[in-house]
Amino acid sequence: MSDQSDPVWSLAEQLANRLQVIEILTSLFPRLNLGAELEACEISALMNHLNELVSDAHREALAIMKRDRDRCHHR
Repeated sequence: MSDQSDPVWSLAEQLANRLQVIEILTSLFPRLNLGAELEACEISALMNHLNELVSDAHREALAIMKRDRDRCHHR
């Protein structure tokens, strides 16, 4: 259980939710026949969007860790 008054925990939980969505999407990819369902440009757009989600999540995770580390060092 998290401390809702802690902004670091709140950010971490939001990030975890986004990562869960990414995990679900990527787990579906092997089961989907995207080539038969989508045009090449649609597949490319979908993959670009997924890569952006992963990149954003990675950046946010690093920022959360830095905030938490800074907060701990200032106590």
